[in-house]
Amino acid sequence: MDRTRECLLLLMRPYEGAPRAPGSYPFGRAMQALADEGLRVVVGHEVQDGRATGWALQKDAWVRVEGVPIAAVHDRLAGEPWAALRTRLLAEIPAGVPVANPEAVRAICRDKLATHRFLEAAGVPLPAITTDPAVHADWGAGYLKRRLGSKGEGVWRVGPGDDLGAGDFVQKAIDPEPGEARVALRLLAQRLPDRTWRLNPAVARIAAAGADVVNVHSGARAARAAAVCDVGELNALAARTTAAFTDPHAVELGLDFVLDAERRPWLIEVNSVPRGRLGALAKLDPDAFDQAHVDACARPLRTLAAWAG
Repeated sequence: MDRTRECLLLLMRPYEGAPRAPGSYPFGRAMQALADEGLRVVVGHEVQDGRATGWALQKDAWVRVEGVPIAAVHDRLAGEPWAALRTRLLAEIPAGVPVANPEAVRAICRDKLATHRFLEAAGVPLPAITTDPAVHADWGAGYLKRRLGSKGEGVWRVGPGDDLGAGDFVQKAIDPEPGEARVALRLLAQRLPDRTWRLNPAVARIAAAGADVVNVHSGARAARAAAVCDVGELNALAARTTAAFTDPHAVELGLDFVLDAERRPWLIEVNSVPRGRLGALAKLDPDAFDQAHVDACARPLRTLAAWAG
């Protein structure tokens, strides 16, 4: 990568005006660190003939730049509203330019049934799934899900006799001890230049009393993973999961787990455009996690720069 001429393009959803002052939030501070290292990052959603237009840092201020050659792309466009834009932009990227995470990775993670089959074939233990109401009835409880759902949309807890017509499959419920709060965990895994996976500290979400789904908007609170489970066991399962993703340009994954009655972790979902980084942990303990949060924002771009040569 010619650091004086080419850029790392960070594809983001459209927004009005320049990004916030870079020193005022973790992502901005991460971009400042990359600029100090001589890496030119362009943030935006405009590409034509292999050149990017958007915002870049110059002397700690965002400035508009146009027609910058692209060395690598970190694709953060996600969701159906941006699907057409993403397709059009990626068609403008020259062949041979690394794109993270590529469509092959996204396709596995986008379709929950595809994710399950892919990981099951790789030997990763997962809660059972079924489309057969009779099988589901034997479980007692499960979660009705949509194959292409996201952000918890279309997820319902169901029991024997419940209508399954609103979803595509049922995943066997992994429940805590009766009376105990449900706990979910999210772990951000990121690729290093040597293509090994780094497992960042996981954040736990503890559901509000009586809640069937662990959701921040329904009162779940954040905690360190070590407060709720064996972190070694959690990381071992995460390592088995990431080992299945061998695509050379897979750069980061968000791994979602739940705990059973013995507080053992079960993987339930993998996200190819993970959100949040280490923000929840940084709020819990700024001294311990603020810099880790900044580093997690910068790491995928550092890795892409190394891959681009």
